[in-house]
Amino acid sequence: FCAKIFLFLCLLDISSHWCQMYSTAALGKHHKSEDGNEGRHFLVRWFYKYYYFFGYLCVGAEFTYVIAYVIQFTGDSPLHPILKALLWGFIPGCFLKQLVNVMQLTSACYAVAQYDAETKNK
Repeated sequence: FCAKIFLFLCLLDISSHWCQMYSTAALGKHHKSEDGNEGRHFLVRWFYKYYYFFGYLCVGAEFTYVIAYVIQFTGDSPLHPILKALLWGFIPGCFLKQLVNVMQLTSACYAVAQYDAETKNK
């Protein structure tokens, strides 16, 4: 069950980033630039504008995956409670990263559809 969740989250991350890059490239802009993210969801704009927010979310997501995997093998180890505490510290970053991924995917798809409609209607 957990493997399917992790796979889904990885696919969400990859697809949302790919759509973000494609949608801004179609407009001739960089996917991290302010003008490239104009009109996008505020979380997406913050994600690329504020480096510490970007860093916490990315590191939080990656460390959540790694610690959740490692914790399965630490059973009675003295590291187990430490890893659990770290996991709870990184879970909010992972959750927010997934929220950003959903907003990024939807706003990028909307931007592509809008661009296609404008191009077709010329």
